Amino acid sequence: MHAQESLVCVVSLLQEETYIWWESVIQSIPEEQVNWEFFQREFQKKYLGETYMEDRKHEFLMLKQRDMSVVDYKWEFLRLSRYATEFVPTEADRCKRLLRGLRDEFQLQLMPLRITEFADLVERAKMIEQVLGKSKKSETVCSAGKRPGTASSSLQFKRSRESRGSEIFSSRSEKGDKSKETNYSIYWQYQKPSSEH
Repeated sequence: MHAQESLVCVVSLLQEETYIWWESVIQSIPEEQVNWEFFQREFQKKYLGETYMEDRKHEFLMLKQRDMSVVDYKWEFLRLSRYATEFVPTEADRCKRLLRGLRDEFQLQLMPLRITEFADLVERAKMIEQVLGKSKKSETVCSAGKRPGTASSSLQFKRSRESRGSEIFSSRSEKGDKSKETNYSIYWQYQKPSSEH
């Protein structure tokens, strides 16, 4: 919807006291200055209050993706950017600001591309998120599968050199070590700090 259409639509929904307030606001304003942005500014001043606006603006300026998904981060960005339009007047500015709030692994891949279309930036970030998710899954499979087997075979070799006559003990120890190592690798997968995600 075009900005001027948005204004007409919203004004048509104003009732009683709010409509009277709007009429009094535009009474002394030249018609060409009465646009969607003007309405938003005036409405926010009147009904949301300065402190609320400043808090949302500060929240926007401090916004980072952290452990949010790309989609959740995008929606939070859009929600808060309404209160800080002076910091993101153009689509290119919105892209720069969104990019700065993404996690480092996204920034490293997206910054060199210099994307200036918001939807394109979000789509590419979602693709990177998908790839990163798959690579984390494959790391998990490797750590639960290959490492314990490798470690236990070296333990078995050491033990067989140390105690040549006790093969039964060696094979039992190997089984015990294998299950212990698997448990440790599973444990460490769930103990990774949230900042790594």
